[in-house]
Amino acid sequence: MSAYLSFRCVATKIIGLMAALGAGLSIGKEGPFIMISCGFASVLMNWRPFRRIRDDDTKRLEMLACACAAGVAATFGSPFGGVLFGVEVTSHFYLVRTLPRSFFAAIVGALLVDFGAANTRYGLFGNRSMGISADTDAVNGSGGATFVDLCVFSIMGMVCGLGGALFNYSLSILVRARDHFFEASAFTPPRRAWWDALGKRLGLVLAVTMLTCWLEFYGDSAWFLRHGSPRRILDALFSKDKQIFTADGSPDSTEKDSLLLSRSLVTFLPLKFVLTLISIVLPVPAGLFTPTFVIGGIFGRLVGEAVRAFGLWHTHYEPFEFAIIGAGAFSSGVTHAVSTAAIIMEISHTDGLNLPVSVAILAAYFTAKRFTENVYDVLIVTSHLPRLKKLPKAAYDIPAWEVMKDVAQMGVLSADSTYEDALALLKRSDMEPVFPIVDSLENRFLLATVTRSRLAYAVSRCQRQGATPIPLTPANLRQPTNAEAVATAATSLLFLSTPRSVTPSATRTVFDSDIRAPTTVVRAAYGAMDSTLQNDRDESDDEEAEDGLDELPVQLLSAPIHFAFRRGGKVMDWGTNEVCEPSKLTVLIDPSPFQLMEMTPMRRVDMLFRMLKLNNVFVARSGKLMGVISLERMMTFLGTTTPYQAPGLVRTLKNFCSKA
Repeated sequence: MSAYLSFRCVATKIIGLMAALGAGLSIGKEGPFIMISCGFASVLMNWRPFRRIRDDDTKRLEMLACACAAGVAATFGSPFGGVLFGVEVTSHFYLVRTLPRSFFAAIVGALLVDFGAANTRYGLFGNRSMGISADTDAVNGSGGATFVDLCVFSIMGMVCGLGGALFNYSLSILVRARDHFFEASAFTPPRRAWWDALGKRLGLVLAVTMLTCWLEFYGDSAWFLRHGSPRRILDALFSKDKQIFTADGSPDSTEKDSLLLSRSLVTFLPLKFVLTLISIVLPVPAGLFTPTFVIGGIFGRLVGEAVRAFGLWHTHYEPFEFAIIGAGAFSSGVTHAVSTAAIIMEISHTDGLNLPVSVAILAAYFTAKRFTENVYDVLIVTSHLPRLKKLPKAAYDIPAWEVMKDVAQMGVLSADSTYEDALALLKRSDMEPVFPIVDSLENRFLLATVTRSRLAYAVSRCQRQGATPIPLTPANLRQPTNAEAVATAATSLLFLSTPRSVTPSATRTVFDSDIRAPTTVVRAAYGAMDSTLQNDRDESDDEEAEDGLDELPVQLLSAPIHFAFRRGGKVMDWGTNEVCEPSKLTVLIDPSPFQLMEMTPMRRVDMLFRMLKLNNVFVARSGKLMGVISLERMMTFLGTTTPYQAPGLVRTLKNFCSKA
């Protein structure tokens, strides 16, 4: 996923978002802003002063969470509500210690946007008060909500929840249709496939842009007769100023003006709904919170104007307050985020709307959740992106050993494996990202883990200096045969079965000598390797193989791997727990891999994957390695597990008819 957070992707996202917004598409900025801020954080972590954060997975995720909060706050213009929204949408579990950092990043981002866009439009609707800051006293003094008011707001929330479910369902259908349209024909030559795909994408974007402009600027004349443009309607939704809706700007509105306003709302609501759907599925950077907020505002304003026109019941709430309530309810029905209430409370400055907004949002949330998933999960599923689905209740008590990958099918290193063993393991492993390190292939007591990238880098450096390079191509990747497995086990048994040090014997302390005394073969191999490592430290990290290097002993590949780990910002030798000078042949390991018992139920395994954001969980029995559950294997298990469904009346009749 690093390519999605690269500087090239960030620059492309910025240019694409500006072009899409300038074209008048019905999109928002929330999603692109979050990705842009996370991309900038990823680029900063690649700099040398912040590489320590990048190497620590926990701190890296914390920094990305802070960047996400800053992006949301810059989008909404509301730091506190934006942080809560980002926490609710982007994470299953959230570390409390990250919350102050996220608030700090969000406030800094909002302040920079505020200072940089002092005289321009930003936030949800170009300002932070939605046009009602002058009416705060009137709103707060209008009295509390009655029982009838709360019932009406609940009904509005349920209707918005149904509308949000319809929006998500329609979006999934359009995404599948788009993917089918983008599929290359089987008869298309490979050279033309790329140009055909580019032409389809550009043609679709151009067609939707032209359709959007034509419908908005040549649509219903009511949008221009009194308001000037559709943008004026959006500005007027959350405003109490009656002069916006009159013909001559006078405070007194006529019956004709009210009719034109109702006509504008009725015709613009389905237009905005459809344009938002087709704009989001385009291959351009797009957000969806702002347009869904506007759709809900149009619906709420329409309800408020109807209540005022027909006098259905006596209420203190104005039509623009109905618009605010409807906006929060519909956006909550689409995103399934109840933190929308905090955003509205922050940008509306109206304490009298706290309870009505909360009631409507909760009603929309529970109604929409009954029918569909949130819009983000819908887009992930329809786009075939990896994600952890919800664990069905029927799979709660399945033990971990039934899901794990058995140790016989895994690539394993011993504590005294050589670089040659690592090379053979890399060639035959099925692109496993992490390899366990055990004490020996006989006992298989789990000691540590090593990533594939670090092991491959050390082996490649060893190949360049001590042996003929053997290319690690996908064609060479295959599963080991029984004979190869036995040969690898025999090779590992030639060396000690306990962790060892690469410290030269001349500098080894008495305490180290008492712990372990390396054999003559191992000491000789380390002596040759130490001289090589000393000369190798002066080379740059990005240096490629150079001509003119002195030929080194062939025994370099036969030397045991130099394992080390980080502690307190220092690199410690795994065998002696002493500070050592790392080289390009040093392989950093994780000395404390996460492991659990084989009878652990999948309910706990699923919770651990989500809470700790793990990539691998090793299954052990009394310390002996039994297997591994990787994130990919967990996704496969959740994708193939059938949720339990109660045998209702309709299903019972259906099964009976099918058997008959």
